[in-house]
Amino acid sequence: RRNDVVASVQEPGSTFKPLLVAASIEEKVATLQESVECATFRMNNGKRTIKDIYPYGRMTLEMALVKSSNPAMVRTGLKLGPEKMREYVVRFGFGEKTGSRLPGEGPGKITDAKKWTEWTMGSVPMGYEIEVTTLQMAAAYSALANGGQLPRPNIVRSIYDANGGLALETQPEMRRRVISEATAK
Repeated sequence: RRNDVVASVQEPGSTFKPLLVAASIEEKVATLQESVECATFRMNNGKRTIKDIYPYGRMTLEMALVKSSNPAMVRTGLKLGPEKMREYVVRFGFGEKTGSRLPGEGPGKITDAKKWTEWTMGSVPMGYEIEVTTLQMAAAYSALANGGQLPRPNIVRSIYDANGGLALETQPEMRRRVISEATAK
């Protein structure tokens, strides 16, 4: 038997973008109200084109996030830089088990820091070149909802014995602070 929520991995795609924006705001390289270029551009010495389905032009980073603009996210990721981007990928809990105590949980997969290239910098901001479990992604989003703290997921709140007595009760447990409370808001 296999629990795909903790064992299967997938590239998060655009669901990763809010985490990139949060990291960029935390590092003060971006704000939600700043104007960002969403037009198509080329990188990797012209070998790679980053574009959207629709030509958006310029808009605020907040609207670029709403529209899920790939060029805007890649440009924002480039401002953050490879070391900080990878640091936040790890801080949000990717590449490690969540500590959920569910059997068969995997750590997901992130590219080794020494192997991050310009191609990686054009991929990770759009949610590619990393592989995450569904539970990891839920925990990462929970950090945004929990004032910037990454929780250890609890699947069961409490267990009662045959007589109705409380046998086990779990308490919320935060693994670490990922971003400030102000950034999370």
